[in-house]
This record gives sequence, C-alpha cells and structure tokens, in this order.
Amino acid sequence: MSKQPFDDIMKAQSLPPGNPNRLFAVGKYQLIPITLASAVRALSIAKQEIFTPVLQEHLFRHYLVARKRPKVKNYIIRNGSSLQEAQLALAQEFASVASPHTGRSYYSGTGGNSASISVAAVTKALQEERELYASFLAAGLGPSDAWDALSFSPRNVAITILPLPQPSPIPAILRGKAKLNINLAVQYLRAHAQPKSIGQCARYVRNALEAGGLKAINPPERPVDAKDYGPVLKVRGFSETVLSGMLYHYDPLEGDVIVLQPYSGGNPAGHIAMFSGEDWMSDFVQRDIWAGPGYRAKKPHLALYRA
Repeated sequence: MSKQPFDDIMKAQSLPPGNPNRLFAVGKYQLIPITLASAVRALSIAKQEIFTPVLQEHLFRHYLVARKRPKVKNYIIRNGSSLQEAQLALAQEFASVASPHTGRSYYSGTGGNSASISVAAVTKALQEERELYASFLAAGLGPSDAWDALSFSPRNVAITILPLPQPSPIPAILRGKAKLNINLAVQYLRAHAQPKSIGQCARYVRNALEAGGLKAINPPERPVDAKDYGPVLKVRGFSETVLSGMLYHYDPLEGDVIVLQPYSGGNPAGHIAMFSGEDWMSDFVQRDIWAGPGYRAKKPHLALYRA
C-alpha cells in the first residue's frame, strides 16, 4: 500500500462492494474513501503522489486531527480545547477509540464496532503529545516544525488505530442544487445559538437557511415539526441520504442539515440541525450530531440533506 499512488488507491476504494479489488479503510490511520478524498482535496495532494508512511503522517497531522478534528490539535498545542473534547474528537474519528463519556466506541452497536483503545490509553497519549510539543518549542522549534516533529520523534506517541469490522458504507453523498449561501447560514446560527436547547430547533435552522438565501418557508408549506422538514428541503434542491446505522462512514461538510425522527418517550417533533464546519448547531451548540442523551442512546432514523 505504501508504494502505490493515491490515485490507484482512491480508484480501488471507489469500486462497488463485492469487487475483489475493492479497498475500504487504508493505511496506518484506516482512512475510509470519503475521508481520504476530503484530505487529498483539503491538503492539495497530487493524486500521483505515493501513499508513503511520511505522507500518511502528514494526512494525520494536518487533516485528521487539525482540520477535521481540530479539538485534538488545539488540546495538544494548548489552544483552548479540553482533554475531554480532544478524547471525544478522536472517538468520533476512530471507532476503535473509547468515548470519554461511555468508555465504549462512539459507534458501539453499529457494524460490530467496539473500542480497543481505552480512555486511559487515549488520555496518556494526548498528555504525552502535549508535553512533547511543549518540549520541542522550548528547544527552539517553531510551532509548525514542532507539530510535524510529533510524528517523527523517537518518542512518537501517536495513537495506533487498529482495523475493526466495519459496516457497509453509505452511498456516495451527492451535492444538491440548492441555492444556499452556506457561510451566511452558518453565521446566523453562530450569532443566535443559545447556551442550551430552548425547544426551537426548527425555527432556528429555518431562519439560518433563509438567511443564507434559501426561498422562504412560509405557511402552509412550513412544517410544524422538525421531523417533517425533509420534503421541504428536497423541493429546494437539497440531496437526501439516509444515515441511520451508518454514521461511521459519514464525513460532515459545512452546511449539511440532518433531520432526526422522534423516538419512543422523546420529543414527538423530532429534531433538525446544521453542521457549522466545527459543531452541529440548532437552537444551541450541540455536543455532537445527536441533540441529547435520548437521541444518542436510541439513535432514531436520521437523514442528511446537502445543498
């Protein structure tokens, strides 16, 4: 694998299930197709480049834990994130890493995923990287060089991600044709999000979409409940992908909207939220894609809408 060009690997990852030449999770950090494609695009890596161990570390340091999961890097370089936030970000990225909230895989119950790397092991690795980064700075390295040096030091403590059984991947998520200014929509949510939920997720997300230029959703077309927003979004050009049971393979993009159906004993209105590029937001900044512990435990039907 480490002698093949990115292009060959990505083509093999795009082959249909059942093809004997198909690849799925690849390399030291078990990059699934959508994550590898996003990393190559974000870091402007030429597809003819070879998938060497050095470039795999580059993908890890400069995309996985810097751009996609910035709370990991921010904890290590002392830029505001807490240890628990960094632990959770790693658990969200790697099914084999235990969540600090449960001690189990963040994707436990999906496709046989279970945590083989404990919360204690993740804590130790993150704290050691934090100390090592500080020592590199003290030795005279600049922030960028100190960050890169973490991967190539004899004391490299980067977490080893073990391949685990994975569920079938979701279909390719296509861009929709909605005329939405995602930046303006996200700005609205960031400016108006409350410290905690006030039970107005549909109104806040609808206002954000309209702030982004989407055609106004007025009565009688306007749904009463969040759970019913899917058809309205599709009419306005959003593509739809069902994510239920397949979240391990979902790589959110800024502006993505998710609609959750209600679960027994929960809010019968369901929930709707938008991804800001860093957080899931509705009428408040959510901990993750789930709106609360009930959704997190029950994992009801969930659909993605992409502009």
